[in-house]
Amino acid sequence: MIRLAKEKDTKDIWEAHIASIREVCSEDYSNEQIAGWSSFSYSHEHWVKTMKKDHVLVYEKNDKVHGFCHSGIIDDSTAEIYGFYLSPLVVGKGVGMEMLSSTLKYFKDLNNISKVKLIATRTAKSFYEKAGFIVTGPEFQEPTRGIMLECIPMELAL
Repeated sequence: MIRLAKEKDTKDIWEAHIASIREVCSEDYSNEQIAGWSSFSYSHEHWVKTMKKDHVLVYEKNDKVHGFCHSGIIDDSTAEIYGFYLSPLVVGKGVGMEMLSSTLKYFKDLNNISKVKLIATRTAKSFYEKAGFIVTGPEFQEPTRGIMLECIPMELAL
């Protein structure tokens, strides 16, 4: 089930995030990059604050969150997907596309949002292209927790 995140979900969100980096993204990044990227501590307060400020959807099955899509509005006509991570248990089962569709519908329903931007990982690039996103610039190095990650800017017109 896809729904808005709740305060009780914070630990599951963190666990899904870590699992996604370590088990899904590990095919596209080095062991050093994965270790640095996934080296953040759990913070209940961070996610509670994020849920109040932004749009956070989760995928829940059997009372456990297996992924999230964190997005928000960056100006009068533009939204951004800040983070979208699924645990390996649900990757490839249509959950990602369903969550992305729900997120895009949310922004379309606001009427003033005309495009959605994101910075994709190498792992997620083809997923976003299947959803209609286009690459808007060259791959670049993004500093993340002391390591550099190769990332790709993408955009979708609504």
